[in-house]
Amino acid sequence: MCKVKYNQANNKNIWYNILGDRMFLSFVDYSKNKDLKTLKILIYQNIEYFYNNNEGCMLILTNGKVQYKYSAIHFLNYLYKLGLSSYKSYSKAINDIFAYKYNIPFIIDNVSLILSGNINSFETIYFNMKNVLRIKELGNNNINIIFKSGKSIEIKKSSNYINNQIIKIEKIKRYLKWNYKYK
Repeated sequence: MCKVKYNQANNKNIWYNILGDRMFLSFVDYSKNKDLKTLKILIYQNIEYFYNNNEGCMLILTNGKVQYKYSAIHFLNYLYKLGLSSYKSYSKAINDIFAYKYNIPFIIDNVSLILSGNINSFETIYFNMKNVLRIKELGNNNINIIFKSGKSIEIKKSSNYINNQIIKIEKIKRYLKWNYKYK
């Protein structure tokens, strides 16, 4: 079970303040108004974490929060589609190259997403390590993740789990850097 604490340090909503605190958004429709590169940069720079809720997926960004009308897996796949891929092909490649079947961190360009549970679980939180300021162990296999914006979440995972995920991220990034360098 994951608990989500939403602490907003600053009250600035830069590109979502028209409808107030929550806004329903379909990125497919939104992308028609922006070029794909601009949209990709806006999403990547702002994601802190996201999770499923009854209305789809709640995206917690550095400058606010946005309700996405589909599931978190759909949003993850959308992020991969921006880079002309899919999360299933990424997962298969990671399994083939590194033999990681479960608890795979997702790397999309410079964003590294770590999952707090199984990808198919409704309660899983996907958080972006790029925007993490620090991780504090609370005991009883609970950790508190504090983001650069001042927001924090508490998840029921050990610090060992997070350390292993960071090691996997570094291995994958080294492989990607080496692979692009010698092509």
